[in-house]
Amino acid sequence: MLANISDNTVTLGGENVAKPLSNRRLVFAEHTISKKETLKFILSHYAYRTFMVVLYVLISFLAVIDRFTTNHSPRQSFAITHDWGICQKTKLLNSGLEVISSACGGDYFCGSESDVAAHHGQLVKAVGDNWCLKEGPLSVKIFDILSRTSGRVIITTTTLIFLTISHCSWNHLASKKACRKFLWNVKRDNLWLHKVGGRVIGVCTVIHVWSLLLPAIFDGYKNTLVTLNSFSWPAQISLGTQSIVTSNMTVNWGVDDIWRLFWMSLMFLCLFPLSRAYKVLQRNYTLAMWLHIGLGFGYFFDSWRRRSHPHVWLFNTPFFLWYLCDRIAAMTFYRHSEQEVFLIKLDENYQLLMWKLRPEMLPARQVCDIYKLRSNKRRFEFSHPFTVASNRAGALERPYGVHDPTWEGHKFKILNWNMGSDHVTISKTFDTHSSVTSPTRRDMNSWKQNTTQVFGGSSRSCSSNSIHVEAPFAQTSVEEGWGYGVDTTTSPEDVEIEMSTHKNILTRQKTERYTKIRQDISSSHKDDGIEFDQIAIVRIGKKGTGCSSHTPETSLWAAAEQEKEGEGKGEPGNFPVFSLQLSVQGPYMGEYSRLQNCLEQGERVPPIIIACTGAGAGLALDAFSFLKGNNVNLQHHVDIIFSTWSLPLLQYVTNTITAQPIKNLFLTVALTRQDDVELDSTADDGMITCSRINLLKTIDGVNDERTCVFFCGAGAIAKILKQKCREKNLAFVGSAVE
Repeated sequence: MLANISDNTVTLGGENVAKPLSNRRLVFAEHTISKKETLKFILSHYAYRTFMVVLYVLISFLAVIDRFTTNHSPRQSFAITHDWGICQKTKLLNSGLEVISSACGGDYFCGSESDVAAHHGQLVKAVGDNWCLKEGPLSVKIFDILSRTSGRVIITTTTLIFLTISHCSWNHLASKKACRKFLWNVKRDNLWLHKVGGRVIGVCTVIHVWSLLLPAIFDGYKNTLVTLNSFSWPAQISLGTQSIVTSNMTVNWGVDDIWRLFWMSLMFLCLFPLSRAYKVLQRNYTLAMWLHIGLGFGYFFDSWRRRSHPHVWLFNTPFFLWYLCDRIAAMTFYRHSEQEVFLIKLDENYQLLMWKLRPEMLPARQVCDIYKLRSNKRRFEFSHPFTVASNRAGALERPYGVHDPTWEGHKFKILNWNMGSDHVTISKTFDTHSSVTSPTRRDMNSWKQNTTQVFGGSSRSCSSNSIHVEAPFAQTSVEEGWGYGVDTTTSPEDVEIEMSTHKNILTRQKTERYTKIRQDISSSHKDDGIEFDQIAIVRIGKKGTGCSSHTPETSLWAAAEQEKEGEGKGEPGNFPVFSLQLSVQGPYMGEYSRLQNCLEQGERVPPIIIACTGAGAGLALDAFSFLKGNNVNLQHHVDIIFSTWSLPLLQYVTNTITAQPIKNLFLTVALTRQDDVELDSTADDGMITCSRINLLKTIDGVNDERTCVFFCGAGAIAKILKQKCREKNLAFVGSAVE
């Protein structure tokens, strides 16, 4: 289905490729963007992420080099030069002099004779060259190198971990106009940095605890368990002797060493990967998130409790406290409210949530912000993030007639035909290709008031309710994934279709007709008390079985309709609306603020492709709302491509976007997985079939490297499109919304 919103015409079709994209990109008006500006745009796409990576690598490198050379802050210095009482103890020298010594361990490093004399030999453990590595064979020196290097990297990475998940702080900075261009994708960049940092810290920690085995493996050192360990504050079981004694070729293991060997291996080789596994997140998001956070807290405490880790107290604890304050702010006062949220259930898979934002928060909105929602009844439930569309200047309406696909107020409505014969004739007098490649043509005037399109005719095997298409339809080759279907280009003549049984037929209504119906029904419910400026399209989660039997939040919200049946505001059975009390956190700026930056360029707006699937339709709706609410004058084409298996969701999106004309805005929609779609009980029991849009071929057809591609939908598709855009040198912004 191809919709040219600029002239309020809609061309139905089952094309598997949005072919007009490449043709409309070949020639542009006098407003052009130079290659220098294009390169600047692409480089700025990862500006903050690149800056943070360079900064982190530089600091980590300097910290490691310092550990082998100058060592400005050895563990002994916290007691001797910094006067940390927790690290101080007294030691009696052979001369009878009592001096302050370190209870927080000691480091080997290269110092001068004067340093040794100034502190009675207590500040430095060795004086010499060759990086002052431990004495012994090569395996001992390698252990020393790995231990020092991994220890310093763990300290710098722990700081990075806590810094990048302080979302409120970063969101506050990103909302400042001076920082917006640099931090436009700060949330997603920080999540990426957090993920990379987690892997680095996992590798370094495993190396740190296992490297003590090297002397025993390669040079025959004897592993000895030291059982006479002493307990020291805050929670360390001290070994009381050196880990490696070269003189008698012994490696001493304490209780803490055995515990960390087991616990760190279990944590990073099993539990952390489990907490981020897709299936675990899908079955019980809350459990997975609490497991992940609990492991993070456990790891930090395990490092913090050891008296021999004073650098953790100095460099990591402030950022840990910062993170705690940030989390408390998010859950209490920072863009947080407990409010009434209206719910409309579209079908068994999708529902819409609508609420009104506090007035002071309206200026902070960007395109497709992130909101975190949670039921007030489940205090320990982890808030779920959603991409949310904003209703600007009344551009978005609440859905009407969602339970009736045959309602006259739909742009595309279902006709239930009980076929009495084997053949049905559908009149078509319009060439779909000519309308799309020439968007300014008004050939749609030659259409009848209602033009019908039967979904089906794929060359793949179909069910008993499928439609068998004969000439003059031109069959296309069958492809995997997004690429199967039929080309519906026809000559202006009647088309004979052979039907095997009942079939639901989707019909296009003339814009003037369906908008008049929608305006009338909207006016009649203007004073029903339902006001909203935010709308979220939410996939309804399914309850699992066995240990995964946790009921998802989204499923509980949908169940509220059944609990309050007959209490909804509006006309019962047609467009019922129900209310919930939810905890709402947001708006948080997401990656799609880049789309707003593009749209705000006015006449210099680059060509844009907005692709969405399923619940990702919020991106398409918010882009339309931004264009309409801000009266953006598009000089280049903006293409919206939307695919879903939900007929009510497809009807709502097309009803909204096609109701108000916007110059140079084009819409392509597809109803997929047609064999699985269940129509409302008001329709026949037949199945709907249709072809998919091949997004890869669509991207292949783009000839302008200035084109920006935005995607919101299934994660697997996002990865494929990202790779394709890299091959085409196109800017890509996308995330996974299931």
